[in-house]
Amino acid sequence: MDGNRNVRHHFFLPLLKRQLKKPGFYLIALLCLFFLYVFVEVVFPSVSRQEYGVFIGDTVHGEQLKSVLKGQEDAFRMIEYTDRKSLEEDVTSGKVDCGFVLDSRIDGVSSLNQMEGIADYICSTSTLKGELLKEKVFSAILQVVSGNVLSEIGRSGTVYEEQGEEISEELLEYYRFYLEGNYTIQIAMETVELPQSAAEKAVRDFRLSSRLSDSRSFVLCGILIFACALIFARNRFSQESRNVYSALRGGERHRWRFLELLIPVLMITLVMSAAFVVLQLIRGEESFTMAQGLQAAGILLLCGIACTVWGYVYSRLFPREEIYLFTVPVIVILAIVTCPAILDLEGIIPAAGVIKWIFPVSYL
Repeated sequence: MDGNRNVRHHFFLPLLKRQLKKPGFYLIALLCLFFLYVFVEVVFPSVSRQEYGVFIGDTVHGEQLKSVLKGQEDAFRMIEYTDRKSLEEDVTSGKVDCGFVLDSRIDGVSSLNQMEGIADYICSTSTLKGELLKEKVFSAILQVVSGNVLSEIGRSGTVYEEQGEEISEELLEYYRFYLEGNYTIQIAMETVELPQSAAEKAVRDFRLSSRLSDSRSFVLCGILIFACALIFARNRFSQESRNVYSALRGGERHRWRFLELLIPVLMITLVMSAAFVVLQLIRGEESFTMAQGLQAAGILLLCGIACTVWGYVYSRLFPREEIYLFTVPVIVILAIVTCPAILDLEGIIPAAGVIKWIFPVSYL
């Protein structure tokens, strides 16, 4: 009798031992690590990296192009390569976002209609900045080629038969004037901020992810913990859980059910916290410190407890397992698309501004 009472009042160790014996838990943990790896290394291989590669070769105009690209460096930094193969390997591995290989024909371009296929664009299936960089590199090529074409036209006298050199210098001067300034197309920029409550502003300032260089990976850890909480919450529908629940009385029932969910969620939280910290250290994020790592682990721990409460309450809304499981994918997708750190839909769908705060991952 005393033994039964002892088990009733000390659920933690029996539940922990039971969880450690379940092969399904280890499979879920491995899948979480796999999704985190795919997200960081494949989907967003260079979220915080701003480098792109260029292989130009030994050409006259190529040297001019390199000077132009280096002079235009702002958010992106050009990495010069000596051969195409190395560039392709670094794009594949995610060391650079994308790459450009300039054709040697650039030295023979005498007309702007000869620029077709002048450069090869190399990218992985996951590049996010490629379209922007294509425009950047194309504008640099156009600047170099058109400048030289214009100079050649002026010297050859094909536009003005007389005073070709003087006309050429004048045209080049105007060319540089309009190219370097905002005189042809003037852009007026205005920052518009959506009104937000004091509570929402406090939550935004509290978020650790906004202070991390790899914030999306951090938020993804929270999303995976949330998804796992919903998966583990289905244990309440198992026959084993029902039998234990029926044998208990009063508040012990709810304590058993809550710990039955809390223990596997906290175990997954520890796995994801360790994976996030190790990932930052391996990738050599310069701004990441161990203090930030401990802070991130603490925030994820709080997130795990919040996800446990959320899953516990949500699972009690459904009397049947199949109905509950049917809703889980919808809830996870809704939590992802309304999470402001992943995709802020508030400006497009005003209702998303209210729905997002229902899910614990929105506070990361």
